[in-house]
Amino acid sequence: MEKVVSAMMVRDRLGELLEGSFYQGNEYIIERNKKRVAALIPIQEFMVLRQIKRKSWDVVERLWARNAKVDPLRLEKDIEEAIKEVRARNVAGSD
Repeated sequence: MEKVVSAMMVRDRLGELLEGSFYQGNEYIIERNKKRVAALIPIQEFMVLRQIKRKSWDVVERLWARNAKVDPLRLEKDIEEAIKEVRARNVAGSD
């Protein structure tokens, strides 16, 4: 369950919020001056998100390595063409 809490509440009740996150799976969005600045989530969720992030970066790094010697202008043109093709397919598929 997601709850919005103030930074002051976190300061005053950190132990309680940690227990709620760990034992009950509570998620807390932390606000400071009515601006969302951080989140407190169960460690299991954090580990899953970190693994997803790492895998995503692995893909990006492989693409960088594969295209390291490709002319940047050619690469940009190929990307633009691919985007146009996908958009055309999406428009055709929505008819």
